Parts: sequence; C-alpha cells; structure tokens
Amino acid sequence: MANFCANCGNKLRKEDNFCVNCGAKIDKSDIKQHNPSLNQYYDSREKNKAKKELKRVVGGRLIYNKNFSNTLAENGLDIVHDREAIIKQVEKEIGSGQIKSAGVEFRVNQLILEYKIKKEQEQIRLSLDDPEPYCLNCGRPVKIGQAKCEC
Repeated sequence: MANFCANCGNKLRKEDNFCVNCGAKIDKSDIKQHNPSLNQYYDSREKNKAKKELKRVVGGRLIYNKNFSNTLAENGLDIVHDREAIIKQVEKEIGSGQIKSAGVEFRVNQLILEYKIKKEQEQIRLSLDDPEPYCLNCGRPVKIGQAKCEC
C-alpha cells in the first residue's frame, strides 16, 4: 500500500522521515493510507495544469498567440469566433476530465482540423445549392451546362 504525506498528499517511501515535496516531518503513526481526498486534489491539480497548457497553446483571452492565430488563418478559420469556440470546447473537456495537460495541444490541433473540414463541407454544400452557375473566366452568371460566357 502507498503512503502519503499528511501535509501535502505527496506519495512517500517507507524509509522517508521528511516529505521530499513539502519538507514536513513524517510521523510514522500519522501516515495516511490511500487517502480518497488525494484523488480530488490530484484531479484539480491536473485540471489547473491543463488550463495553463491551454493558455500556452492558444494565448490568454486578451493576448493572442501568434502561432495559434496564424494556424487558424492558414486553415481558413475565423480568428475570433472559431478561436473562442475551440477554447470553450477544450475548457469544457478539461473540466470534465476528458483531457489531461499532455493532450491539450493535440486536441486543439484536432479541433482546428474538424472546424476546417466543417467549413469546407459547408462551402461545398452552398456551391451545390447555388442554382445559377458562373463563368470560370469573368464570374458572370451563365446558363446551366455552360462553363463560360462570351467574355
């Protein structure tokens, strides 16, 4: 069974007299065995770490990370609206424990690709719904079946 520091919850070895994390003296009679509150402690610690990683990847609310903004622009995404949607989605997944700090950057990149695909699909759908085709040279409307006008 694992032993934990009563002061900070750090995992201890049997031979430890002081906690290597906080320096507290270890009273061998006060060692906690499988402390259930430690899971909550480590979960909240991991969530905070993941939130910091998200800020590193995408920048803060007011400060935009140039690499993230450039990646959005290169993929044809809106730097304001799509950025906020991606951040909210990742924050929601961090809050529910679906994403750990090590997976934040991967998930952000995955969402960028999902948004890009969704946008491309929407553009294709709109072009298929367009009843009036346009000239490939000048952009003027042409009759159905024609690729070019008399331009």
